[in-house]
Amino acid sequence: MFFYTRKKITLLCAVLLCLIHGPVSADSRVVSIGIAATDGAVTFSFESNQLGGLEHATVYTTLGKDKLEYVKFLREFDILLVLRVPHSGEGGNLRKIKIGMYDEQLRQLAQKINADGRRVTIRVLPEFNGHWYSWSVYNKDNNPADFIPAWRHIVEVLRAETKLVRFDLNYNRFSSEGGRTNDFASLYPG
Repeated sequence: MFFYTRKKITLLCAVLLCLIHGPVSADSRVVSIGIAATDGAVTFSFESNQLGGLEHATVYTTLGKDKLEYVKFLREFDILLVLRVPHSGEGGNLRKIKIGMYDEQLRQLAQKINADGRRVTIRVLPEFNGHWYSWSVYNKDNNPADFIPAWRHIVEVLRAETKLVRFDLNYNRFSSEGGRTNDFASLYPG
């Protein structure tokens, strides 16, 4: 019986992709293989080298709480910045986003991105179709109808402040209202 760690699985996926598609040139950007960089830039560089030179680092940040840690990463890595919103007490966080409660923090994030000068992909409100985060559609404090305006609001604020961002829509594999549902189309923000 074989036991696989996350690193072994990532390496196996990288090898399989190369076997299926052949080597991916840095210019084509057809496939980018990376890992979460939760242990910082030095550890990520070491792990990347062990796994054969990964192309992107997934870095997490919470508006208003975390420093923008990705600036510590070498410029050779593409950055996928997972944008989280802090719990803001009572009331729906999605409603608070859509009315602008986090606009100043979003503008500050955009200023930091501009200062760094590298193009960044931002994963806005990851796994939003669950119930476990304060921005989750099915969190008891949120209304699913507030998701699309909230997601679009974040995108609009960041686009108004910087041209160095792309956006990533990240569903969980199933929605959590009353069990496993597939309401992906109704939550698509466009």
